[in-house]
Amino acid sequence: MIRYVQKSITPVNGAVVMASAAAVIGVAGKTRKILGVYTTPTATIGLRCYHDGDEVVDVISTIFTYIDDFIPLDIVLEEGRQFKVGLHSSTGTTAQQVVVKYEET
Repeated sequence: MIRYVQKSITPVNGAVVMASAAAVIGVAGKTRKILGVYTTPTATIGLRCYHDGDEVVDVISTIFTYIDDFIPLDIVLEEGRQFKVGLHSSTGTTAQQVVVKYEET
């Protein structure tokens, strides 16, 4: 079954603010596959994603004005594995929504 989880993240000027999508998804006892991530296009906001501490996505969110869809991912999260999303900003601290698309098996 395909599911979505949405997190509100407020980036701090010049720093990356992370939110654990795995904690919201809850990986105990099931295997989940991260299928994609999305955020609202904003010129000063960057999106970063990490899988077990390794950076897998680092883009400026204005890319979503061109692709108008989730950035496709294929990351399997077994029990105890982590997937985190974060935002960074060069100018502001406005809250931004990040959506993670995942499949549960």
